[in-house]
Parts: sequence; C-alpha cells; structure tokens
Amino acid sequence: MESKPMKFCDTETVLTYMEPNFRFNLALEIPSIRKAEKAAPLHINRLEIEDNVITVNGAKYTLSVLQNFFGMMKESKIDFDKYGLPIDTDAIVLPGDVRLVEQGESGPIDYDAEERKVERCLMQLEKEGKRGDQEKIAFMKTDLLAFVCRRNNIPLASCSIQLDTDEESSLFPYRIKIYEMMKKLLTVFFGNRKVEWGINHLTLAPNILRWPVNGLKPTVKNLEISGYTNFKMNALKSVVDENTSFPLNSLTVRMHDDDTQNVNHKYANEAKMLILYPSYDFVFSQEALLSLQNPRVVFHDRFPCDAYDNVLATWMERGCAIGTHFSFRYKAAESEVRSVLHWTGNRVEVLEKSKDCIKLLMKNGAVLVVTNHRDTYVEFGRVRSISHIDMKVVSRYG
Repeated sequence: MESKPMKFCDTETVLTYMEPNFRFNLALEIPSIRKAEKAAPLHINRLEIEDNVITVNGAKYTLSVLQNFFGMMKESKIDFDKYGLPIDTDAIVLPGDVRLVEQGESGPIDYDAEERKVERCLMQLEKEGKRGDQEKIAFMKTDLLAFVCRRNNIPLASCSIQLDTDEESSLFPYRIKIYEMMKKLLTVFFGNRKVEWGINHLTLAPNILRWPVNGLKPTVKNLEISGYTNFKMNALKSVVDENTSFPLNSLTVRMHDDDTQNVNHKYANEAKMLILYPSYDFVFSQEALLSLQNPRVVFHDRFPCDAYDNVLATWMERGCAIGTHFSFRYKAAESEVRSVLHWTGNRVEVLEKSKDCIKLLMKNGAVLVVTNHRDTYVEFGRVRSISHIDMKVVSRYG
C-alpha cells in the first residue's frame, strides 16, 4: 500500500499535542516542518527565564562561557571581552528586548581600581590559608591574568560558549555572546508565532528579557517576577498578551530590599492571588499591608505577630469584603503564636473558638475566621512546609 505524505493541517495537529521540548528539537532537525510548528498552537505548563538559562517544563537550556587563560580553565555564566574582563550586558539592548529594570547611571570602569581590589582579596585568602580556598585562589589568579592581558593588549588564548541541555553539551566559538545566544534560543522557541499560544506559569528573572522581535505574545495565567517596581509592571505588556493574560490567576513577587512597599499597580491589584516573598531586610508598613486589594494574599515571610494584630484590629473596626483571605507566615515561636491566638479568642466579638480556629463578628456583620495551620508550597522544585496565621472574611449566614 502506497504511503501518502502528511498534510500541513495534519502536521499542525500532531505538533499541537507534542511535548514542547521534543517539538522544538524536531523543528530544528527537520526544516520542512518549521512553518507548521510556528502555526500550531503551543501550550507550556512552566517557563522560567534567567540571564543564561531557559527552563521549559523542567528541561533546562544553560549557556556558559569557557575561558582558557593559558592552560587555566574557567567556566562562567556572564559575558567577557577579548581579554577576559566582564561586559556590562545590562547596557546592551537589542531590537525586541524588554528592559525589566531601569538602567542606572554608570561611568567608565576603573580597571586599575578593580585590579587592586582583586589583589587585596587574593592576598587575604592566601594569608588565611583555609582549606577549600585553593579553588577560589586559582580563580582569582585567572581574574588577575585578564587585567594583565588588557594592559598588554593580549587576547585570551581561547574562549568558547557552551550550551548544556538535559541530554548533551555543545561547544561553539565565542563569536556570539551569551545574551545574543539567549536571544536566538528564545526566538527559535517562541518567535514568529502565528496563532495564540499560552504559558500556565511564567517566571522572569533577568534585568533585560531577550524577547523575540516578531510573533504573537503569549497568554500567561500565573506570573512570577524578581523585584517589584511600577517600571517592571508597565514593561509586562511588552512580554505577554495584555487582553488575554490579565487579570492574572496569581502574581508572585520576590521583593528586594529597595523595592517600593506599595504593591498597587493595576496588574498587581487585579491578580486573583498575590504571593509575596519579602527579602530578609524588607518590612511592609501597616499602610502598605492594608492597601492590598487582592482577595487572596499570601506572605511567604516570617512576619512578626504584631503585623497580624494590627491588620486584625483594623479589619474588625472598618470591616472587609467577604472573600478576602490573608495568610501570614509567622517567625515567632509556637508559644508566642498560641499567646496571640489566645488574646484574639478573648475579644468580646468572639462567636466561636477552638484550639486552632476563632470566629469573630466584624462591625459590618461579616465573620472573620482566624486559624493557625501548616501549609505546603513548592519552592525551587522542593515541597516545603510552613506555619501560617490565616485570616478569612466570610458571610455570617453561609
């Protein structure tokens, strides 16, 4: 029986239900299906983008630079000039790129000062002579070699760019930088899309996203970002389809020390769930906590009990919309939390209480349910368990 070639529309159907990574690799190896691949719907469960790593549904594509300092090998995840000195790639924006962090003012690099700094660190390490520091010392010596190369205008003997996947490693001449290779990979995977495509969970970590120039933007349902500024939130409309992505099912923000406390951008306010990871030194003000408008807010931070006290007192006095649900991860000892819950249970507004649950009547007639429980969540691919004080506003009459 004579076989017939697969029609274009049949190819699209097959590609639509194919695992994304297998699909990308197939299109790279078979040029004849590339047009169909771009025209077929694409569904990705989880996409994570860093400066030098793309992770698609758990499969990693990692870029690094291998430097050969006259026989001394060094691997790095940042770009270098011909002498082996780091390049400020945050100052380089290509067509289609999306800047997620405002560019600060920076003057020319004082290479002499940088060299002296490395020399001081090297001398300190050699003086201490700690076991296990030999690798650091060797790396610092290669750093010093780069300054010598620059001073004498001697390029590195060799330098390569390496692409690691779960299955293999590939080496290329260092004629293309990491940021340029990231651009190429993201364009191969996601550029020139002709039909709607979607991402269930998108994580963005870089300062500059090396996004494709052409093609439809994805529909994103859950977004995770590193650092919160209105500048970054405004930039998101250049990354995702604004009409189909917002409101988000969830927005996760890993706060930095210098971030604004007011998480009040339209995209953040409208998210059905707001998940906040403040950094070690970041503290929310009372005003910032009470200004959050999301129906579900989770603080993955060890909050002091007085933060919970203040929010509870304000909600009891002012009232709060039914369905509002805040969770505080507490840093106090179990005994202190029990003490706080005991104090809450002695309020005159108490309707019902047990060991781990208290129900209070609010001034607006709604009921505030306060519970102490343990919860699980996934962080960096690991399931963790933490303690929460939960506050949820419900109707008194069910």
